[in-house]
Amino acid sequence: MDNYPPLPNGLNYEKAITDYLREMDKVIKETIYCHWLDIGFNEVLFVMPISTEYNEKAKYIMRKCAYDAGIINDMNSRMLQFITKPNSFYCINTNLNESNISVGTSIMIVDCVDYCSENFVDEEFIKFIGRKVGLSAIDLFRSNHYDQFQYIVKKFCERVKFQFTGQQKDFNPPDLDFYELCPAIEQCVKDSEHEQLENQDWIIELKFEDVKAMFDPVIERILHLIRLQLYIINDCEAIFLVGEFSQSNYLQARIKQEFSQIIKVPAHQSTVIAKGAVQYGLMYNEPDELNMHRLVIASRVFNKTYGDEIPINTGISMIFSSSFISQNGLDLFVTNEYDVKYCDSPEVSLLSKLRINAAILSKKDAISITLIFDNMKIKVIVQNVKTDCKYETELDIGLNF
Repeated sequence: MDNYPPLPNGLNYEKAITDYLREMDKVIKETIYCHWLDIGFNEVLFVMPISTEYNEKAKYIMRKCAYDAGIINDMNSRMLQFITKPNSFYCINTNLNESNISVGTSIMIVDCVDYCSENFVDEEFIKFIGRKVGLSAIDLFRSNHYDQFQYIVKKFCERVKFQFTGQQKDFNPPDLDFYELCPAIEQCVKDSEHEQLENQDWIIELKFEDVKAMFDPVIERILHLIRLQLYIINDCEAIFLVGEFSQSNYLQARIKQEFSQIIKVPAHQSTVIAKGAVQYGLMYNEPDELNMHRLVIASRVFNKTYGDEIPINTGISMIFSSSFISQNGLDLFVTNEYDVKYCDSPEVSLLSKLRINAAILSKKDAISITLIFDNMKIKVIVQNVKTDCKYETELDIGLNF
């Protein structure tokens, strides 16, 4: 949140979300009433696709905002359901059929969001500009002229990021003309940086190596997570890429270069996710069909949860900053409940204190932690994404459960 300007006085994020949902509700109702005048919205099931990183607190906030917006008339209403975007995609069986992938085939859905998203490339571009104008200048420009700040990032995305293939022969971006894109930045730049940019007529050249360096760190993280999952799922035949960053030609090329699996990127992803949410909604009132759909995803489920049900011998990969991991370790907690919010709740017990080799933890490096579940043990793989230094251990959990 430090990268964004503060909201206006009197407006917090919950009110902003509620106002957005209230206006969305108006549009939905106006559109539906054009076709079905006598429909009662108390009978309408809303299925809302959400990001995979949403925890129970985030879902609660979204549900409260939907209630305040008038979408549901009861906080605990079953007429609002959440589905993660990868699961929404999975509900559309036509994607599998069109890819010649048969039922029962193991596939991987890679959601390019959050710590592995295109926003990382935008931030690297901002750092690049900061090195040219001075870090204090870019911070001042961002704070005082956020409209122009957004505009230059938007133009970078249109002219450079979306076009980048990772091939030198395809690289021909326009120069960055500050007078055209963000004239207010001149008043923020001081001293030697101001003199240097004056000599360059406030024009910056973007070189191939500069742009490639903006992409490579986040792409390496995505490749690393895919490698970890393939280590767990040996018979995976296809990889589906979802999320806006999956449209990157460079990302697709790197993945196809390294992995032998079928690589698919659905077109019109926002439409695909919406259709998947509708398909889930159609199955919601058909318990047998919905349960069968879940069985196709996983026939055996670990008897504890990580927000959602976890298939046996399947792993969950998470990425943390090394600064988040205090005293070279993490505490792992377990519960039999589905709606616990805090680790000190009565229903929660400490499973293990995971100690991590200090050699893996370097300042500000990304650290991936993968948990592979079995009924009797959890295999833990901790790896420094930058150095590839790895630590593995197993936790015997049979007696604890």
